[in-house]
Amino acid sequence: MDKIEFQPNFNRTKLTIGIDEVNYSPSVAGDCVVCACWLPLDSLIEGIDDSKRLTHKKRLELFAKINEIGSYSIQLATPNDIAVLGIYEARNSAAELAIIELNRKLCIQTGQEAELILVETSMKKLSIKYLQIQVIRNGDQLSYLIGAASIVAKVYIDALFEGYDKFWPGYNLSSNHGSVCSIHKQGLKELGPSPIHRTKNYAASWWAKLLNQN
Repeated sequence: MDKIEFQPNFNRTKLTIGIDEVNYSPSVAGDCVVCACWLPLDSLIEGIDDSKRLTHKKRLELFAKINEIGSYSIQLATPNDIAVLGIYEARNSAAELAIIELNRKLCIQTGQEAELILVETSMKKLSIKYLQIQVIRNGDQLSYLIGAASIVAKVYIDALFEGYDKFWPGYNLSSNHGSVCSIHKQGLKELGPSPIHRTKNYAASWWAKLLNQN
């Protein structure tokens, strides 16, 4: 396998976890979902990659395997968290909680705590003082563990937005996941923002312009 964790210079004696998020930006609706994930590096799951490069069916197949042999923690940065803290700080806070929770699980399951966390470039300023952080550019493609975290987070957000679509129909949220596409903009103009739209994460003038676009 060509992932970073299986290169000769990677220290596989350290208990290592990967972390990734989905629905970070530029989405205008819903939670940002963060996942911290651990997998044993002596029992490989073939096909793990950036979740965006996989089909829905393949993600579900891989998620089932990750769930069987690994462990993970999912935390949400809610629209309210994002309104109060901003998307960057809200995402980082959720990431730190995910790491803490996963470490608690690993202590119970393995008797060990993680020593190393692999993160994407945008998470390089996480405040986890007792863990070594290794930043990997394009980590969801190059790292086995970050890729696994991206798959779990993506499966979760897909299910979450299916639920959003049932509670707040008219925006086609199950397919656009809060991106500002034409069908979503049409729903916003007809219905206005729903309770899960991130109206406080962007300037009021930006929202006014969005809602009044032809």
